[in-house]
Amino acid sequence: MSDPSIDLVFAAGIAARQRGLSKPRLVTAAQAADLTPAGPPIVVVVSPETLTPDVVRAVAALHGAGRQVLVVSGTPLDDSITAWLPAERCVIVDPHGSNIAEESDGPVSSQNALIPERLGILLDYATHADTESVARLAGNVTAAGELLERLADHIEEGVRAAVAGNPSTPVEALKRLAASGDDIVVTALAGNTTTPAHLLKGLESSSDHAVLGALAGNPSTPTGTLQ
Repeated sequence: MSDPSIDLVFAAGIAARQRGLSKPRLVTAAQAADLTPAGPPIVVVVSPETLTPDVVRAVAALHGAGRQVLVVSGTPLDDSITAWLPAERCVIVDPHGSNIAEESDGPVSSQNALIPERLGILLDYATHADTESVARLAGNVTAAGELLERLADHIEEGVRAAVAGNPSTPVEALKRLAASGDDIVVTALAGNTTTPAHLLKGLESSSDHAVLGALAGNPSTPTGTLQ
């Protein structure tokens, strides 16, 4: 499944704000069919691959039932698809464009410190998107430290494991994950080449073969560990 980039999610949040949508819920195309006519405004973050006829019909039905919807893509969409919705309900944005930087009053690069608005938009997406999409967001090496710090405490094990294996995850978050006792999460951390040596060394007493195997295959594991 194709997931939206971090910058596209942020651009979608800005597009919603520009159109006066109050506290919108950001979702993926895959979630559109499960939505109901009642609820807050919906921003569906899509690509040409994910906006299928079934998805756009579901979104059109929500719009027809009175729910505020906005479809946002980073690339042009086929006219036969967008014809199901009013033109103002489909927005094409440039995730890396200068207009986003102007709206956010800060740098677009996700490698920079997140401004509060940007962090809020991404966390909203992480709250409402499906687990697989959030895990991919958590594993994105361009994700900023503030976002990864928050996702390290996510309720889903798969998301926490993605954070643990992400070389961009801050050390403090890695410390919490190392102490979690969750074998899947700790295995991901043991294979992360940016995990500090003292944390890797502390995992050598694990009885889990997957953790020990990840340690053995990690070039950052201190010499003498596992001997």
